[in-house]
Amino acid sequence: MLPSDRDFAVVERYVRLHVQYVYSLDEWIRVLQLSAKSYPFKEVQMQQSDFISTAELNQFLQRKTVNENKESIQLHSGASMVFQESEPYTVTFVKHTVGKIHCAQK
Repeated sequence: MLPSDRDFAVVERYVRLHVQYVYSLDEWIRVLQLSAKSYPFKEVQMQQSDFISTAELNQFLQRKTVNENKESIQLHSGASMVFQESEPYTVTFVKHTVGKIHCAQK
């Protein structure tokens, strides 16, 4: 069970008991505002400009990459990766296991 499951349950219960249908984004925002009274949600309405395309990132993850020691790194099997906001299509670190961290290059 994830920590967010409880949040979703609160919203779903409110919709089931108080709202028959939710049709628009504005209605969902209102549901979020009214559903959790003890610990209110902090909702942020995002705009189209807040989203970026992942097409270039997907192409990057599919090609073979090497680290600074010229060892092959399999990005598609990475357990976690670190990205910089200034260069969103560059992987700084790839972590395949809990212990060892491999440094990736462009």
